[in-house]
Amino acid sequence: VSFAGWVFFGWEEESHLIHWQAPWVVLVALTALAFWMTPFLTVLEGCNQVKPVYQLHFARAVAGNLIVWVCIPLGASLWTPVIATIIRLACEGYFIAFRYRRFYSALLRKPTGPVLDWRVEVWPFQWRMGLRGLLGYFNAYLINPIVFHYAGPVAAGQMGMTWQVLTSLQAAALSWVTTRTARFGMLVAKRDFVELDRIFFRLTAIAFGMLSVGSIVFCIFVTVLYWSGTVHANRLLPPLPTAIFALALSIAVISNCQWTYMHAHKRSPYLLLTLVGSLLNGGLIWWWGSRYGATGAAAALLAMNGMFHLPIWSWVWFRERLEWHENPESRDNGVSIS
Repeated sequence: VSFAGWVFFGWEEESHLIHWQAPWVVLVALTALAFWMTPFLTVLEGCNQVKPVYQLHFARAVAGNLIVWVCIPLGASLWTPVIATIIRLACEGYFIAFRYRRFYSALLRKPTGPVLDWRVEVWPFQWRMGLRGLLGYFNAYLINPIVFHYAGPVAAGQMGMTWQVLTSLQAAALSWVTTRTARFGMLVAKRDFVELDRIFFRLTAIAFGMLSVGSIVFCIFVTVLYWSGTVHANRLLPPLPTAIFALALSIAVISNCQWTYMHAHKRSPYLLLTLVGSLLNGGLIWWWGSRYGATGAAAALLAMNGMFHLPIWSWVWFRERLEWHENPESRDNGVSIS
């Protein structure tokens, strides 16, 4: 990633005017360390410690934003995200090394219970999850580099700020579902599918409703900014691409909830469809984004989410859900990749 970013940013003619190399390398290294620490928190969520983990996320977000607000006026420039990442690592490091030190120390001991066949119980599902996460880059994270390359740094800055707000709203809405992942897994283990469906449908409706309301409010806010002609309006995308992105992310919430439901069954079905969808998504974003800038990229994301991802994964979800709940043995016979 460090090398790819070095080459990508180095292509720009004005890149020599900005001292971006050192912040970029340090940021990549710190982000890699943060990625390495992620499983420690995930294990806690799986042990039904969801509330403390999300309290950590909240405290980390508040501290990180405060640091950003202080660093930017002080002229930290491109070192600002580096400092924010250091704050994140400090919060997570304290959480792991002190608050749950005994918990992680216990994990280092030799297990005395039944032996877990890692290759059978974990790996078939985990490698597909990892590949899906890697392919997810083409679903969303490709947008900003494309806008930066074809529309310039100003449009990319507007894109980044708008995207940050919308994805934060989406993450807040999805927290209604993601924080219940452990609960879903427990209900699946008990085969209490009636209660599972009741909770899932209710929380999915709440998540979609929250993001819809938040997106509408944000779009109105952006429209008012541009209508009033304030200088702050130029820091966000215009109302049209903002509204398109908001609609695309709102649709994506439903698919994300469906994936959470399927993962509670320890399944990640139809890997080939995931591969095809991600590549199509990336190709369409590049095609329309290179010609029409942020508006084209937003339209591409909306088209893929509304015309491919939502109908395809809804079909997969209904089909697999019916099979798993009526035939429990099918849930334990591996992972579908057709």
